[in-house]
Amino acid sequence: MLDDLKNQRDALGEIIYEHYRLLTPIRRMPDDILSEIFLWCLPDKHNAVMSASEAPLLLGRVCSRWRYVAYRTPRLWATLHIPLPIPPSPNILLSNQSLQFQQVSEAFEEKYQNHCQAIREWFARSGSRPLSISFNPKESFPSTTSNEQIRKYFDLILEYSHRWRDLEISITAAEFSTFLASISSNAVPLLESLHLKFFRRNMQPDAWQCSGLLNAPKLRVLQVSQFPCRPSTLNVDWSRLTHLIIADSGATLRNRNLNLTEAQRIFVQCKHLVHCSIDIMDVPDATCDSSEPISLPHLVSLDVVDGAKGLSTLFRNLYVPALRSISYHTTLWPTTRTQQSPLFVLLSGTNGQITSFSTDIHLFTYQEVLEIFNSMPLLKSFSNRRSRFGHSREQSRMRGCPIYKDVMKAVLDLLSPSPDGRSCLCPRLLNIDLSDSLYLKEEDALHFLRARLGASDIQMSVGCSSFETMDVARLTSVSITFTLERANYLDIQKALEPYVREGLKLNLSFPHPRKISPGIINPLSGLPKYQASDILWSF
Repeated sequence: MLDDLKNQRDALGEIIYEHYRLLTPIRRMPDDILSEIFLWCLPDKHNAVMSASEAPLLLGRVCSRWRYVAYRTPRLWATLHIPLPIPPSPNILLSNQSLQFQQVSEAFEEKYQNHCQAIREWFARSGSRPLSISFNPKESFPSTTSNEQIRKYFDLILEYSHRWRDLEISITAAEFSTFLASISSNAVPLLESLHLKFFRRNMQPDAWQCSGLLNAPKLRVLQVSQFPCRPSTLNVDWSRLTHLIIADSGATLRNRNLNLTEAQRIFVQCKHLVHCSIDIMDVPDATCDSSEPISLPHLVSLDVVDGAKGLSTLFRNLYVPALRSISYHTTLWPTTRTQQSPLFVLLSGTNGQITSFSTDIHLFTYQEVLEIFNSMPLLKSFSNRRSRFGHSREQSRMRGCPIYKDVMKAVLDLLSPSPDGRSCLCPRLLNIDLSDSLYLKEEDALHFLRARLGASDIQMSVGCSSFETMDVARLTSVSITFTLERANYLDIQKALEPYVREGLKLNLSFPHPRKISPGIINPLSGLPKYQASDILWSF
């Protein structure tokens, strides 16, 4: 009797336990709040992908209620990256007409049709929301097959042109270039951001001179890569743009970089720019042909690659009162400059308001480095990165000179608090990224980090009584890529572990240790390779 009662109690306990799950907070959450949470699950670096392991599809695989809410949240389905399926390729020893290849091709065709239908269903769930679409086919596919597929995807994407908000698309052939350039501005009334990536084929540059796509009424963000014609020749309402990115190392090979005159013309017309990324290349004796002031009152971020010795004549004309972020790289070497770096001309018009700075610091002399950081008292983020062009030939030849070997240590010494604790360059620095720290030793990096973090510790512990003039902020993010082999006697990660526990984001990368070859004796070494004819005759 007692055993029966215990069994009944256990059975009831299991039922109660199972029903407790129904009372969890997530199940009692209203649909609108759950929908808002779902939106935060979408990727922030790219458009959503059609994968069952990522949102939004993943959200529909948890339970029926989540699927109900997810499928009825249009904003979840308003972004999509469309991949180009890779068609089957026959074995080189088999005929394209073989039965096996035909069966595989038929199965692929069915998958392809299902993929197109899935895209339509995806966009149907987005209701009437503006769409963000990315489609980046590769040029390396077999042209006869891929062009046919790409054309079908282009037609599919074009069906929703009236809802395009953000469009990123790669153009692999001239027919697609002409096709896109011919789209009317009336067909894209909601388009705000356009990213066009061209390949190095003949892309019919004349078709883009008066393209409706580039004159969409709401277009604010324009990014082009390997554009088939010079941007300055386009019939575009530049005054609408707030973000302009014409940063393209591939343009150098085709002699289509912006020169000083063209860059000046674009700056004059882009009166509402907030961010600009641009490469300027010109002949050594080129200068701006006008000294008229160029007002860019809204420009906050400027990214420039300097390949023109006369760039100072352009920067001298700029009025940029809101500029806070500068990324400056050069293809030149300090010893070839006949005058001061254009960077200092640009900095002279910022009134010390720069908070973010990125450059390849190895290409400056010690005095220039000192002047740079002295002119940025409010700097919060510093990144040392090489140019997207890489190093020029002259820069590559000079990589072993003393200025290269000493500059990174000198930079960290300059950014370290003084021994008396009363002065420090860039005291508000929070983030430092040394992605290309040539010849930097671990002990020098650790000395800098301890000095910088220690200064903020002292300030917090004793207040401002003895450190009133220092006010050193604590670093929150440090990323260093070392090029020298790791020292066995030093562990920076362990030495800074207390700061990491308190929130410091520390990312250190080291080169792989070099392996010493034990040496081998190959009995076939020195023999001529067998010729194909010798092998055939052996049979």
